[in-house]
Amino acid sequence: MSFFYFIPPQLYHTVFIVLICGLCFLTSFYYSFSNDNKCLYAKSKVGLFFSIVLSIIIIMFLGPRPVHIAFVDTGYYVFGYENVINEYENFSLTTEWLWHNFEFFCKNIGLTAKEFLLIVEFLYIGIALLVSVKLFPNHTWIAILFFMSSFSFYTYGINGIRNGLACHIVLLAVVLISGKIWEKVFSVLLLFIAYAIHRSTALPILCLLASFFLIRSTKVAIFFWASSILISLVAGNFLGDFFNSLNLYEEKSDYFIEVGMSETTATFSSTGFRFDFLFYSFFPVLMVWYLTVKRSFNDLAYNIIANTYILANAFWIMVIRATFSNRFAYLSWFLYPLVIVYPLLRMKIWDNQDKWMAAILFAYAAFVFLMTFVYYG
Repeated sequence: MSFFYFIPPQLYHTVFIVLICGLCFLTSFYYSFSNDNKCLYAKSKVGLFFSIVLSIIIIMFLGPRPVHIAFVDTGYYVFGYENVINEYENFSLTTEWLWHNFEFFCKNIGLTAKEFLLIVEFLYIGIALLVSVKLFPNHTWIAILFFMSSFSFYTYGINGIRNGLACHIVLLAVVLISGKIWEKVFSVLLLFIAYAIHRSTALPILCLLASFFLIRSTKVAIFFWASSILISLVAGNFLGDFFNSLNLYEEKSDYFIEVGMSETTATFSSTGFRFDFLFYSFFPVLMVWYLTVKRSFNDLAYNIIANTYILANAFWIMVIRATFSNRFAYLSWFLYPLVIVYPLLRMKIWDNQDKWMAAILFAYAAFVFLMTFVYYG
C-alpha cells in the first residue's frame, strides 16, 4: 500500500505540481535577494541532503501508486507485468528484450506489480539525481528542481515509464560521453541498455553520436532546427503519416485503449501543427544560441548536450502532426532541463547570476504551473 493512500488518484498530478513548483518559487525567492554568484561558487552539501530527501518522497509518492485511469498507462504496465511470459527473451535488435527480461526477473523473485513500479520509479528519479550530483555537486537542489519541474517529468514517471526510464539512461550517457575514457565506454553500454528497453531511443542515441563525432558547432544544429520548421510546414502531413506507420508505440493494447484514455491523453494525442509544443521547445534553442553564438561560450560537454537536444527536437518538428507526437517530443524534452540548468550553474554568464538564475527558475516553474492549471486545466 502507498504511504499516500489518503490522496485520491485524481489529485496526484495537482499535488505533485503544487509541491515542486512551490519549492521552485521559494528557491527562486531566496536567490533573488542575492547580489552574488552563489549558484556558481558557493560550496555546500546541504542541498544534496534535501535533494535526496525530496527524491525519496517523490519515489514513494509515485512508485506504489494505485491502478487508476488517472495514471493512464499504469494499468497497461501492471497488466503486462502480471501476465509476463514465463521465459527469458533472447538478445534482439527488433524487440525490447531487456525490458521483458527485467520484468521476468522481478516477477521470478516474487515482486508484486507495485514493487516493480517502485523499482522503475527509483531508477527514473535516481538517475536524474545522479546526473545532478555528477554535474552540480554543490548545487544539486537547484538542478533536481529543474528536472522535476520540467513539463514532462511527471508524465513519464507515471505514464510512459518505459520510455521515461530509457531516456533517463540516455541522459546519463549524454553526461558521461564527454568525460574520461572509462566514462565514454560506460556511456556506450548505457546507450545499448536504453535501446534494449525502448527502441524509440534510437533517435536521441543517433543525435548524441552525431553531436559527438560530426556536429560540434551549435550554429549548424540551430540552422537544422530552424530548417525543420519549414520542412514540417511543407511536408508535415506526409512525414506525420510515415511516422504513424512505424508503430513505435504499438504496445498500446486493447486493454490500454479501453481503460487508459483520459482527458490528458486525448489532449496530448491531438494532431496538427502543435504551436504550443513548438513554443515550449524553442526556449532551450534560444538559450543555446545566446550562449554559443551571441556570447561565444565554448564548452565541449555543453555543446554535445545542446546539439543532442536540438537535433532530436528538429526531427520531432518534422513529424509534429503525428498522433501522440508528445511521446516523440519527449525524445528531446528529457534533455530540456539539462540544457537550461547546465550554463546557469557552470558558466559565468552575467554579473549577479543568482538573480538571473532565480528569474529563470521562477519562469520555468511558472510556465509548467500555468500550462497545467490554465492552458490544459
